[in-house]
Amino acid sequence: MTRIITNYLLFEITIKIKNAEMLLYKRRPDDAISVLLQARPPLTYRAIKTNIRLFRWAKALEIALKTGKSEFVDIVLWYKTEYLKDFKRNEDDPIFQNLLEKNYILSRDSFLKLKHKLKVNEETIK
Repeated sequence: MTRIITNYLLFEITIKIKNAEMLLYKRRPDDAISVLLQARPPLTYRAIKTNIRLFRWAKALEIALKTGKSEFVDIVLWYKTEYLKDFKRNEDDPIFQNLLEKNYILSRDSFLKLKHKLKVNEETIK
């Protein structure tokens, strides 16, 4: 019985993800993000990653800060610093500068472990 419920919930999550991707295709990113965040359980990591893919750094950071989990903030900061390194630019957003001064930047290995952990935790039903 629990396997049936788990399969059903995974199916529901898959539908939410597909709907969000279709909304992105239709150039409605705000609606796509709200679909991901309204899912049960909320697909927070995917919503943050979607904003990062769209280079909407402030929105990604806003979602990460709303969750209250430092892991999400670390992920946003890591992606932003890597993006800036690739283009040989310095951070000019004061909010990001403040957070970068307070936080350390993860190494690539610890970042990949954290990313995998968050992705697996988000997409498995408890």
